[in-house]
Amino acid sequence: MRKFLLLFMILSLTFMVVGCPEDKTESVAATDVADVVEEDEDSSDDSDIETVEAGDWRLTVHQVKTLADGILTEAADGNIFMVVEVTAGNLADEEKTFSTLLQLTVTDAEGAEYEQTFHEDLGEGPDGGVATDGESRGEVLYEVPEDATGLQLTFDASLLEDLSVIVDLGDAADIE
Repeated sequence: MRKFLLLFMILSLTFMVVGCPEDKTESVAATDVADVVEEDEDSSDDSDIETVEAGDWRLTVHQVKTLADGILTEAADGNIFMVVEVTAGNLADEEKTFSTLLQLTVTDAEGAEYEQTFHEDLGEGPDGGVATDGESRGEVLYEVPEDATGLQLTFDASLLEDLSVIVDLGDAADIE
């Protein structure tokens, strides 16, 4: 599975570099393209952290929690497994593909970036095709230091343009 994901990432990055010359991309500030979406009480979950829109996507971060070590998977000393539960909603007029590996990144207050990881007890991720006006909900896992502060989830809404928004996740010590 890891080989498939690595191959997918390499092919995707190759396509982006070869198929998209730099002079055709437009950089847009996140404040120009992202708005916090206010939903009526019936459709929102009180435990949701934040819902943002950027480009053709709406991303809701429902919760952040820890995941205990598994039989096969163990966090390094001083680290925890942090699960971010998200829903990716497609606002475009056509099906779009959502990729947590390419579109979601976690950083901390010091600028350290944490890679997505895998765990045998992790629920299904939101990756894959999302129909017009459709949603895909799932869990994404990161291994972070237990004392990391200012954790943020960066959502890159477009692989071709700079359409990024940031959701504050808090400090690792406060995650339950």
